[in-house]
Amino acid sequence: MPTIRLIGKTLAPGYDNLVKRLQNAFSNAKVATIVPGGGGGSSGNILLFPYDFRAGVATAAEHLARAIRDRLGPPEHNRRRVIVIGHSMGGLVARYWLGPLSGAPYCASLITAGTPHRGAPKALDWLWNGVGAGAVRDPRLTKIMRRWPSAYDLLPRYRTVLAGKLTPGLEPGADPAALYPADLPWPDRAQAEHARRAYAMHEDIGTAWEELGEHAPDLLPLFAPGHATLGRSTLKDGRLRVEKVNAEWLPEPERGGDGTVPWFSAVPIELDAQRSRWRPVRDRHLPMASSPAILQALALLSGASTSATRGDTPEGPWLGLDLDETVPAGTPVPLRARWHGAAVAEETVVEARVAGQAVPGVATDEGVWEFGLPPLPPGEHRVEVIAHTPGRDPVSCADVIGAVEQET
Repeated sequence: MPTIRLIGKTLAPGYDNLVKRLQNAFSNAKVATIVPGGGGGSSGNILLFPYDFRAGVATAAEHLARAIRDRLGPPEHNRRRVIVIGHSMGGLVARYWLGPLSGAPYCASLITAGTPHRGAPKALDWLWNGVGAGAVRDPRLTKIMRRWPSAYDLLPRYRTVLAGKLTPGLEPGADPAALYPADLPWPDRAQAEHARRAYAMHEDIGTAWEELGEHAPDLLPLFAPGHATLGRSTLKDGRLRVEKVNAEWLPEPERGGDGTVPWFSAVPIELDAQRSRWRPVRDRHLPMASSPAILQALALLSGASTSATRGDTPEGPWLGLDLDETVPAGTPVPLRARWHGAAVAEETVVEARVAGQAVPGVATDEGVWEFGLPPLPPGEHRVEVIAHTPGRDPVSCADVIGAVEQET
């Protein structure tokens, strides 16, 4: 549950801060953890569910279903209902449990934060081109990750790869020149089968939730716009290029995402026309796991408060970052920040802080700053960008990046 180091220099974000926020927000909070194969503590009202993320969404959902059933008994014999918080892939696990595995009678509400309901081009980039970013790819991690069903479960379930010429006048996302990942000519047969299985898994979720209709649990998705996010994919001569450029054949391409998941992908397809349920936040993908907006949504759903915001943009100004989560060690790190949500004052000064150093931003356009961060040693580094305007509270955004030694 805490932040842990996996293979080599790869980090798995923890949920320590979220648990602390929950304990501070609710005076009667009692935390228990489900132990794989051993159930969970009987006295807890905040239940933590760790799972093997490598095995895939369906497998984790089956374990979740068993854990809830063992704890609460048959739904017809128990009136208690749970509110589920799922970050990133955890939201897909909950959706599969509630839909295809018929867990909806146990659940009152589901809050998802940065969940790739419609997949993420980053997963496609890593599976096709290798784990890493830019020229930094780790062949060992790539070989390992290509065996994980979970990696394919995160592939986009929409037309994301442009393999021909677009047809003018078609609805966003409907152009046949853009392919589904499941239809790509994967270089490996096993990968192609995994991609088709993952697409079918997403279809099962969508079909099951559609059948639930008015019996579906309340669903509140948290998403972030404004951060540079891998979004435009092109295939030519067997080479796949995934760029931090908005795909012009998709809806509202100018909005970006949370740095990992495009903004629209973090909203389930059945909520397309229900924007009052969307919860926009400023956080990038990993920090979103402990966003205060989760507590706002939880307070709203538990009846404690109605203070959660509505709409499809975050309250007040925020900074969107263009920053790779993995960078080469020992080389300068490019960073770009863009001001969103309000007019930027001429006297606003922006700086980035990393490894004990403050780097001033260079304004290149209205509300846009560029930075050349210093070379970083191998390891984990926190990067924070802060905008100072005289007479106003600072506006900031932070994330953690990993500096990786390149293979020789």
